Amino acid sequence: MAGTVVTPKLLELAAKRNCFAVPDKGLIFFGIRGALPDSGASTSFAPQHSISFGPIDHVNLRCTIGQWNRDTGMIALFPGSTVPSMSSVASAVKNNGRGTNMLLPGKYRHEKGDHRKGTPNGHRAFRQACFMPVQRTANNATYDKFDRFDFGTSGGDYVFDNIHCAHTETTSGFHSAGCQVIQGRAKSRANGFAPERGPWATFIANAYDSFSQQKQFDYFLFRADELGVADGSDLTQVTLNLKFGSSGDNVKELQTALTAAGFYRDKIDSDYGRLTTIAVAAYQAKQFGPGGTDCECGRNTSASLNLKFPSLARAGMPGSSGVTPDAYDGVSTEQPDGSDLTDEELRHLLLVLFGVGSPAQPVPDTVSEVFEPSAEPPEDGAPGTIETLADTDDETSAANFERAQEIVREYEGGFANHRLDKGGPTNFGITHKTLARWRKVPSVSALEVERMSYAEAKEIYKAWYWDVNKCGKLPGAMALVVYNTGVHCGTGRAAEFLQMALNTHGAKLKVDKKIGKDTLEAIAAVGATAAVTDSLIELYRRKIMSIDNVHVFAEGYTNRVAKLRRETTKWLAEGPATPTLKKPNSPVVIIDPAPKPNQQGERKMSNIADVLKKILAELSGAVAAAEGQPGNTGVVGPVTPPNVLGPVNGALGSLIGELLNGKKSVVGVVGALLTSILGGAKDGTALGDIGAIIGKIIPIGSGSVLPIFIALAAWGFLGKMEKMLGQSKK
Repeated sequence: MAGTVVTPKLLELAAKRNCFAVPDKGLIFFGIRGALPDSGASTSFAPQHSISFGPIDHVNLRCTIGQWNRDTGMIALFPGSTVPSMSSVASAVKNNGRGTNMLLPGKYRHEKGDHRKGTPNGHRAFRQACFMPVQRTANNATYDKFDRFDFGTSGGDYVFDNIHCAHTETTSGFHSAGCQVIQGRAKSRANGFAPERGPWATFIANAYDSFSQQKQFDYFLFRADELGVADGSDLTQVTLNLKFGSSGDNVKELQTALTAAGFYRDKIDSDYGRLTTIAVAAYQAKQFGPGGTDCECGRNTSASLNLKFPSLARAGMPGSSGVTPDAYDGVSTEQPDGSDLTDEELRHLLLVLFGVGSPAQPVPDTVSEVFEPSAEPPEDGAPGTIETLADTDDETSAANFERAQEIVREYEGGFANHRLDKGGPTNFGITHKTLARWRKVPSVSALEVERMSYAEAKEIYKAWYWDVNKCGKLPGAMALVVYNTGVHCGTGRAAEFLQMALNTHGAKLKVDKKIGKDTLEAIAAVGATAAVTDSLIELYRRKIMSIDNVHVFAEGYTNRVAKLRRETTKWLAEGPATPTLKKPNSPVVIIDPAPKPNQQGERKMSNIADVLKKILAELSGAVAAAEGQPGNTGVVGPVTPPNVLGPVNGALGSLIGELLNGKKSVVGVVGALLTSILGGAKDGTALGDIGAIIGKIIPIGSGSVLPIFIALAAWGFLGKMEKMLGQSKK
């Protein structure tokens, strides 16, 4: 079996080929996918260790996790896995790829912390400390270039792919849903808190004891063939291979070329991060077709972009990554006393209060979805006459629209101009033809489409799709499907499908593609049942799966239909009651459904939501007194954040979003917020007043929950004052 000898020199060459900045000192982790150490003695630090290459099978440990001591120049190797186990893969295939992933080769970062804290198998390990792009499979038990890539959202979602023990003392029977795992047993409740065993015991001792002051660790994930190429080859013939985590001038050249090609529209910063990875994937999908995407810029991609990178023999090493034993910022994402909020709860809390932290332009999790066809303009070529909805509950209609729009928006995405999308240049799902008709001009350019604001897009959606199809008069779940169908297939088609679905369940409507009095009466007679809604979704599914280029967008379509089924089931289960949007002179906040749990099972938000209601009731009274208005009893319901923010709201919203995306803990966010909000105050009046209000609700000893509410309440109070000042100037 082929193999190689791993040495610090070989690791330096592999890092250099990928343009990975290497820390000057401390401990580095690295993974080799598709290779195992040849000897059990490899867990001891030495100048070199041999490995043998072999195929991965998701059943046996077929990978190596290593430690590289930069202080001594020694390395240690541990048998493990960098791919998910077969049981997790099989479960993911049944769930459209969700719940399990495989990390792409690249440079990442982990930090000390517990894996699955609070569970029987919870144990000290190393937690994900940066964004990670991953791959998901939904068709079989293998991961290949035809499977989809998950790039998260613009908030930089974490999949929590940690480094932990494999829960096995042999090389078979390991368990992982995507984490990097090492052979051995952990000290956990499930194991009776017995000491760590196997190679994992040595790995954890090296990092936690020998490098006790180091909190974060760079992690380089290589494929075995990459080490094979660097070992013993003519380095003048070895080309660079950029990927996630690369940095330096070569990445800058790549970003510049992708910008010129129209695939990269972010800052040219020499950092091969999330947006560069997305741009490379999109370029490869267009240039090389199905199966041509790997998210890396190697020989073929660089040649296609006319990039001439130096050979490995002539390439320079990027500067140090700056990750040294004392470079840690002292803020942990862990919860040592159980009182801190998880990162997912913190992200959700900020979204709940102020609508920040959610992406301005959601990025789909597959390359194919980036190019999904978007909303067609109303089928008759114009919005037509919108009847007055005299008996419509305006608050319910508005609330339902906001809820439905957030669901539809997830699949309409941002700007796209795919050659196979018949809609042409599209943004937020609005095509260039629809935008031109809305603005009452003959045509608009692709640039005008790209610069269209989301606020304008929502106005179009509301007037030409939601209102045209009388969605404000329909029960919520039915309104969602009709609205989604109208956006994706045309308003006439949506009305037609609704009438056909009703007729299937006993109505006798003339299918005239117009939702009028007869259709509304038929809904009342037949009922907005799950059966009717399912029939409506099935008609929509058949339509979109019948288009001529469905093979390009099939996965995105399947996901969209599945989302409709889940959301309508949830909506129907809520019963006839609908959320209240707001009451006059009442502050309104969003209380979204609890965030979906990640692989670590984040805690639910019910208690936090209850506290928020009380805080908002108290705060609204204080604000109302300042405005000379009646108080409020804490009304809760969905609402869209204002389209235009004042300087205070805008700056602080951006600040919180940046901090949140940077995965700071509650302590870090609060510290920065209080500094920004209250740092310029001449006295402590603002903090004192808000603290007194919250003091009525939350005991002083509430740990880290109190300071974040003080900080966020301060932001809300300043926003109110800013609004008052703005109104007084009008």
